[in-house]
Amino acid sequence: MRGIIFTSILIFVFSVLASSQTNIFVPLGHLVKQEMDNLAGAFIEKKAVKATDKIPFDLEGGLIFVEAILGDKKRSYILDSGAPTLILNSKASPEDNIEAIASGVSGHVTVNIKKVENFQLGDINSKNIEAFVTDISHLEKIKKRSIEGLIGMEHFKDSEILIDYEKSEILVMPEYRGNIVEHFENVETISFAADNHMPVVKIKIGYKTYLFGIDTGAEVNLISKHLKKEIENQGRHLNEKFEIAGIDKNQKRHDSAMIEEVELNNRTFKNMKFVFADMKYLNESYAADLDGLLGYPFLKKAIFSIDYKNKKLCIWEKNLPEEFDLMNEKNVPSIAKVNNK
Repeated sequence: MRGIIFTSILIFVFSVLASSQTNIFVPLGHLVKQEMDNLAGAFIEKKAVKATDKIPFDLEGGLIFVEAILGDKKRSYILDSGAPTLILNSKASPEDNIEAIASGVSGHVTVNIKKVENFQLGDINSKNIEAFVTDISHLEKIKKRSIEGLIGMEHFKDSEILIDYEKSEILVMPEYRGNIVEHFENVETISFAADNHMPVVKIKIGYKTYLFGIDTGAEVNLISKHLKKEIENQGRHLNEKFEIAGIDKNQKRHDSAMIEEVELNNRTFKNMKFVFADMKYLNESYAADLDGLLGYPFLKKAIFSIDYKNKKLCIWEKNLPEEFDLMNEKNVPSIAKVNNK
């Protein structure tokens, strides 16, 4: 049997009411600024630009550990695109009295709500956000290291982040970035839905389309156990069993399979390993049911960025040499030149 695998996905069983629609007056000055913003975006569309920030991380198993600051204390957190907001370990933060029920991979868990005045990861600073507090000491025992919490979607809601597994860096992308940032070129862009809080994309297995969440906090790819028979002609079942641990403290052994081809937006990923799991707990809070999660084994196969603000999943390729000087326009290749006529 393999070691215990971590997937931190949380689905919180309460919702935020949408704001009512209001008519607003847009002054002429705002329209001029908007037009200038559009021109700025067009100008840099093919010009190489620098990332706003670079955040180093440690990759352990398939989890991304980063150093972040809560208050005045710098500690280790897991980057988790499957979590709705900041999740704090109750050992590190006193619990407040407001409670909510969350759903993990294997069951439900009670969490407390806490107001956080200031939380900073690199140059991204969140103020006065609601964080959820629960005991994750069992995950610390599994990973054999201190975990102060998980950094979820709320912290990145206005940002785009690129994960470079090869260099163990997270790049915070500039607002006006065009197709070339640092040494990367954006070669494909996929719109995603943000059900509850997680990026959700459509993938094809065989001739059928399924809904999968993008989860940087999952060490494995998960697929619904109810699809076992449906996909049996698309790969082979493995003798390997995985024990899955999440925020909830239930740990169960799961079967696995190797799927020969998984297609995302006409891009094919071959021989992807998936672990069968019961998705019912995760889907209790979703309007559209998820068929699975795409975790580290999938995300490491390409260079992805998640643009939360514009709901885009982008695929990148390294097209420029590492020694390329972004500040010297003479070094910009012809594909990145701006027409100054």
